Amino acid sequence: MSNLPSVAIVSVNYNQTPLTAEMLESLQIAGLHTWCEVWVVDNASKVDGSAELSAQYPWIRTIRSEENLGFAGGNNLAIRRSSADFVFLLNNDALIDAGVLEGLLDRFRQNPKLGALSPVIYDYPQHKDKPTIQYAGATAVSSLTGRNATLHRGETAGSQPRGLQSIPFAHGAAMLVSRAAMLKAGMMEEGYFLYYEELDWCDRIRKAGFDIALDGDRAIWHRESVSTGGDSAFKTYWINRSRILYMRRNKTRVQSFIFQCFYLISVVPLHGIRHVLAGRKEHAKALLRAYTKQPKISNKTEHLPSGNASPQKNILTAAKA
Repeated sequence: MSNLPSVAIVSVNYNQTPLTAEMLESLQIAGLHTWCEVWVVDNASKVDGSAELSAQYPWIRTIRSEENLGFAGGNNLAIRRSSADFVFLLNNDALIDAGVLEGLLDRFRQNPKLGALSPVIYDYPQHKDKPTIQYAGATAVSSLTGRNATLHRGETAGSQPRGLQSIPFAHGAAMLVSRAAMLKAGMMEEGYFLYYEELDWCDRIRKAGFDIALDGDRAIWHRESVSTGGDSAFKTYWINRSRILYMRRNKTRVQSFIFQCFYLISVVPLHGIRHVLAGRKEHAKALLRAYTKQPKISNKTEHLPSGNASPQKNILTAAKA
């Protein structure tokens, strides 16, 4: 594999060590452990599974954070420690087949302007049995609603457009990013904690002069919302908080103001009443709290360290500075 660029595969584990082991098993079956750095970040799980995973898969490099840093913060811990040419973010509840990562890397050779790339994502429960599409690209975020739509969701595998497709955003569950793009655009913004962080990152990567794309010929398998819960008040809070934060960071002041009015006049009362009538008062409270507890906006972008230390194979302990 000496003809391939160096790749750091980064995955964050939060209370899902058995699922992380399944993901690592798929990496091993695909042979990726023989030529990629593989980083597993334990994001303050109740029980640290790092030692267990290292015993079963001695080729991984593990980081333990004593504080839950969220998706961006957890991934950034490993990204800071790697000097690889590419970083491949792969959710711990995903599986990858042989040849997929190599195919994604080929796209970067074909398009030197490519900065971030995702494969198609299939629903995990149908692994190798009449799969359906979970993600095959998405629309741009609406300046009014702060939302976008996933393309081809629920359709039969293979119905997605083939080849390299230009898209507004790559998907954080499986996202290959070049070091060249990260050096110019910086790292993921940790203020999001969950949701919208890869959208924000892709916006900055594009502004730095790189393309964002989908490879319609490659796919991975992904369970959805395992750590956050499919329909929890926790998810309601963070997806709405991050939605507001994204609009404030990435839209003009006028666009952000119009969105905030829309959110206060339409989203909060309409969805709040629906939650209450459905007996989901905690969801209604989470929706309101997302609006009233907005974080301060930071215009600073964290950049990669100028000189990365050599990655260590033992368990590292890291906490948010």
